[in-house]
Amino acid sequence: MVKFYYKDFNLLKCTPEADDTEIIVPKGIFMIDKNAFRGCGSIKRIVIPNGVKSLDCTFSDCVSLEELVIPLSVTFIDSKAFDGTGFLENRKEEFVSVGGILLKYNGNEENLIIPDNIRAISAFVFYECNTLKSVKLPDGISEIFAGTFYSCTNLETVIMPDSLIKIRLSAFEKCTSLKNVIFGRNLRNIHGTAFAGCTSLKELTIPDTVRVIEQHAFANCTSLEKVTLSENTFISRRIFYGCEKIHIYSSQTGNEITDWYNGITY
Repeated sequence: MVKFYYKDFNLLKCTPEADDTEIIVPKGIFMIDKNAFRGCGSIKRIVIPNGVKSLDCTFSDCVSLEELVIPLSVTFIDSKAFDGTGFLENRKEEFVSVGGILLKYNGNEENLIIPDNIRAISAFVFYECNTLKSVKLPDGISEIFAGTFYSCTNLETVIMPDSLIKIRLSAFEKCTSLKNVIFGRNLRNIHGTAFAGCTSLKELTIPDTVRVIEQHAFANCTSLEKVTLSENTFISRRIFYGCEKIHIYSSQTGNEITDWYNGITY
């Protein structure tokens, strides 16, 4: 029988017996400690209860793991969660996912349409995937996590859904061929270095829904000449650091904004 040790709503540790092969985490647990599954080498199946939102825990000791069952409440799984287990390496399908969260891509498509059954993409899934030339993200994706498309040097076009809210740190950094970015209509935040070093970008239209663009989001996009955005979007000089050719225009008036380097919050 598996023993569980927890404090409040946080699972701290699971201790299975030698012949246990399954862990069903009790209902009422909302957080799981990073080391909760340490020493669970005999476990083949783990069931996570509804209410848990992220899996920052490591399964690295779960060398026998064959199945992970997660609820829809989980929207994030750490990119290194399965290091050393063979759980991902042993799966050969094109899109390796758990509960709709894409964890690994085994394909080599140039023009990729990610299936609609994918509701989230783990960080660094397409890291240095240099076969990609275009990608269309599925409706339902709300965030692009850190480094998801980092250094995809042949990627030229990205089409984002209206469900997308955040683009996180370095999501498209060093995508040096990226020319066409079609944002969704409900985007709110573009995090630091999200598009840094995208040296082929020449023009961008940022949705009026975006309120904050963090520092260095478009740093060293050396070909960037025209950006159109809302006067309600906060920007500062560091966001476009190294973009010597840039001109910024108001989506409300069409006029050029000449004092953008001071930041604007109308």
